[in-house]
Amino acid sequence: MPDSGAKPSTLSVLPRGAAGAVAAEKSLDTMPSVAERMWQATDDISGFAIQDVIAAEEDRHALKLERKILREMQRVDDEQASYEDEVVRASREQAELSWAAAFERATETVDPELLPHESAEVLKSLIQRNLLQYTDMRDNPTRFFEAHRILSKRLVGGFGIRFTVQFNLFAGSILGLGSDAQIAELDKLRDDAVLGCFALTEAGAGVNSGLVVGTTATWDPSTRSFILHTPDALARKQWISQGLTASQMVVIADLIVQGKSHGPHAFLMPLRNAHGQLTPGVSVGDMGGKTIANDLDNAWISFDSVRIARSCMLDRFATIEGEDKYVSRGGETMRLEVIGQRLLTGRMCIAQAALVFARTLFKTTREYSDSKGVWNPADTNAILSDVPQLAALYDRADRDLTDMEEFVGEVESQLCRCLSESKIPSAELVEAIAVCKIRGVGLATELCFKLQQEVGSFALLGGGGFEHLDMLLCCKFAEGDERILMQKMARDRLKQVQEEIGGGLGGWFELATELMGEAPRRREAMKALQLALAMKTRAPKQNQKQLDDVAQFEVDAETNQAARKQEAKAAMVAAWTDSWEEVYELAAAICDRHIAEVTQREQAQLEAEKEWVILAKRKEFAMHGRL
Repeated sequence: MPDSGAKPSTLSVLPRGAAGAVAAEKSLDTMPSVAERMWQATDDISGFAIQDVIAAEEDRHALKLERKILREMQRVDDEQASYEDEVVRASREQAELSWAAAFERATETVDPELLPHESAEVLKSLIQRNLLQYTDMRDNPTRFFEAHRILSKRLVGGFGIRFTVQFNLFAGSILGLGSDAQIAELDKLRDDAVLGCFALTEAGAGVNSGLVVGTTATWDPSTRSFILHTPDALARKQWISQGLTASQMVVIADLIVQGKSHGPHAFLMPLRNAHGQLTPGVSVGDMGGKTIANDLDNAWISFDSVRIARSCMLDRFATIEGEDKYVSRGGETMRLEVIGQRLLTGRMCIAQAALVFARTLFKTTREYSDSKGVWNPADTNAILSDVPQLAALYDRADRDLTDMEEFVGEVESQLCRCLSESKIPSAELVEAIAVCKIRGVGLATELCFKLQQEVGSFALLGGGGFEHLDMLLCCKFAEGDERILMQKMARDRLKQVQEEIGGGLGGWFELATELMGEAPRRREAMKALQLALAMKTRAPKQNQKQLDDVAQFEVDAETNQAARKQEAKAAMVAAWTDSWEEVYELAAAICDRHIAEVTQREQAQLEAEKEWVILAKRKEFAMHGRL
């Protein structure tokens, strides 16, 4: 064992950290004190903490820099994409401007004083220029509508109708109702400049064009063909624009298969051969002279058991399979909204044409009145435009036409989306399109006829535009008479209210919600309820009389029941007729609601954008304050 007095051996310990360097220089046999060891430990820990903080700060700085670089790269990409989008948009705008200029030059030869066959030749020439494709209604509907506006500015008389018959009613029906193979034939029809017409309106339909179709197309399985026939004078087609010059025709007829009617269907058939001779069994005549647009031919057409091929049926939505089986296809059943798609586009064209006509007439008249001096004892420089009633009319026209153009433009945009997607417009959009025609044409007519009464003899001069005023009357009943459109609106709304009233508590609650809603819908609901009550109070008197009359018949039960149904229908029609004022008041309220919802929505969007800008500015000022 070691001696107790011996000196203990020293431990060789090499500390880490900054203190370790100092300790290494000390004698190996010198043991550091407790305080020294505590200091060394603290120094080591501090060294590690500082290194970690520095490393973490460097990582954060690197991450921040990386994010900044990524944001800058994203900003550059966004700016590049925005620039490219702007270039594409500007290029498209320039292309459309160039196209519009070319189209205007191409229509310079249009003259309302031309004879019908001369006007038809002008249309053929325009078709061959290939400025507007038949498929543009689907592929570029905005250009399709712009073409009609350009023609309307030129006050071209009947040529505008001839143009829309060719591109909208004739070619457009093939595009909307035909199969892919039938649509492919449009290129050949365009290359050959084949003129077509659209045979829908019948003598017995009157203003209810499309709702009443008496012409029949009976399927004959033995020859696999259709037999077109006009059964009586009321079923004769009439007012068929371009009917005297066209060589092809889309005719609407009631399809009958195995003795059963399947409603109106469209058929593409030859009207004349290459030598101008009519298809055997087809008779055509002139409707006669008109007060306006005599450069357009209007014909009546009838069919005497005319046999046409199976391929003549436009069969996108319906066809004949096997020997005699009628089949619906394409996701739609044939109904007026499908068969009459081109009536919707036609109504938009008419609404726009009327507004453009009014703008053009007011522009040319204003140019005249600005240069026309009038006697004024206090002002030797007074002009006609200063006359207060005319000045007020100018102001009102500019304001009202602007509002209506805004509404019609929005509805046209919605319709263009449907056309581009080959979709059937919703019931709400169909109604809005009707409002465009009713209110657009109505406003243009009212303003133009008021203007005619305020500018003296200028309204009598040729070339000023007033000689075309009767075109506005054509606009009122073409592609759907405005009174019929208004009655349909009121009928649909009345049916909805009657269902709500008869639907128990839930229906009454829904009606009460509308009555307490915003002003346009509240007024519409009030007018609908008034019409429902008027019909209810006026109908029972008729019904009781009719039931008493029916009770006098000593006939079998089946005949008695049929008589009751007929008498009830007559009573409803009588009540509807007696309530005609309430009917049109409801329709007017519906029109007001459609217009208000579009214009107020636009105003609300502007207000929202304004509030957003104000909020952004406030945040920007607050940030500057903190900085």
